[in-house]
Amino acid sequence: MKKFGALFLLLGLASSFLLTWGCAPRKSHKVEIKPEETPAAVDTTKPKSEEPTIVFEEVPPAETKPEVIQPSEEKPAQVYGYRVQIMAALKEENANRMAEEARSKLDKPVYIEYIPPYYKVRVGDFLSREEAERYRDKLKALGYYDAFIVETLINTH
Repeated sequence: MKKFGALFLLLGLASSFLLTWGCAPRKSHKVEIKPEETPAAVDTTKPKSEEPTIVFEEVPPAETKPEVIQPSEEKPAQVYGYRVQIMAALKEENANRMAEEARSKLDKPVYIEYIPPYYKVRVGDFLSREEAERYRDKLKALGYYDAFIVETLINTH
């Protein structure tokens, strides 16, 4: 208990000292504030200049006719349509072998399309899915049991 009594006594003395001296009035200093000088007004508008002169020149009409580009006979136009895929191979040699075999047996063009990582052997250029389905069924009857239809760009003849 003696410890707590001494602690409370010390706490009380410190509090009264702070109240007495902490709240005491201080000397005040007079501070004189001078009004700022306002700078003279500055004109920030752009100076007026003369309006630009617009000159119109007459352009003679062109004597050349527009160039008409005819489609090339070499490369057929391409549109979206259908082909029947009969094989996909990782090795180009395997795809070439299958394509040669198909060309010897079939009456439609045979293509090899490389879509990484596969070489895809596809047959025909069909504008309608129904045409492609009929040809797929014919291919299955000829032994291409895994044949299926793909939508892709085809050549128009």
